Amino acid sequence: MRKYLLPLIGSLLLLNACSEEPAAPAATNNQAASNTQSVSSSAAPANPTTRVKVVAAVYPPFVIRNKQGSAEGFDIDILNEIAKLEGFEMDIFPQSSWEGALESLDNASKDLVVAAVTLTPERAEKYLPTKSYVSSPNSIVVPKNSSITQEADLKGKVVGVGQRAAFLKEKEKDPNYANVKFQTFETPYLALRAALSKEVDAVVGQKLYLQHVLQNTPDAEQNVRFIDLNTNNPNKVMMSRKGNEELVNQINSGLDKIKQNGTYNRIYIKWFGNAPEK
Repeated sequence: MRKYLLPLIGSLLLLNACSEEPAAPAATNNQAASNTQSVSSSAAPANPTTRVKVVAAVYPPFVIRNKQGSAEGFDIDILNEIAKLEGFEMDIFPQSSWEGALESLDNASKDLVVAAVTLTPERAEKYLPTKSYVSSPNSIVVPKNSSITQEADLKGKVVGVGQRAAFLKEKEKDPNYANVKFQTFETPYLALRAALSKEVDAVVGQKLYLQHVLQNTPDAEQNVRFIDLNTNNPNKVMMSRKGNEELVNQINSGLDKIKQNGTYNRIYIKWFGNAPEK
């Protein structure tokens, strides 16, 4: 196993060097402007003086920050198509981490957060979610030769999770997880790397995210197994703040339209390789 593990870790380290971003220094006004994407609609906006300020927290393949510093990904493509149909314009602010994303709604500096946000009861009470635009249930990922074959086998194990995982808050209070030791990582990618190097026994995260990472990591996908979990809420939303009903209604309306005209399926296949399950 050791002779296969060392090349695999090397590949993961190479990917990490390419895809993991260091924390950005505090931006000046000019720097902030240069990192902002302005998106104009081909339709006349309902209120031409209003631009929607969008926080796009990096979470591949939903939000990816490209070499130019701009945001792209599944969420960005979906939102761009909705904006065209609904006639609003956007300024997109990509950021490297989840930290502070929802807080930007609290202080009203931003209007919308995108990054495969899980709708928890606490978030539903505090913020204003759109309807679900994608389903991404949680899954367990383990090395192929692991003795873990089901959720119950996690007892007594060390499980890696991303620090933003809603799953973590949910299971920390679950008596069935009393003997599970959670180890948090800045991103699920780093948790996955820890599992492959045997630092943790398993990783739990959003399946679409983990699949994307593995598909872009040489030799990694063939060395792990997925174990699906019964997730309370696999549906992901975009999040706005209370009082932004007009914006949320526009997004919901546009989402219905792109599902009806085939645009949604085209974007889904582009980023996930297959059509969404019905």
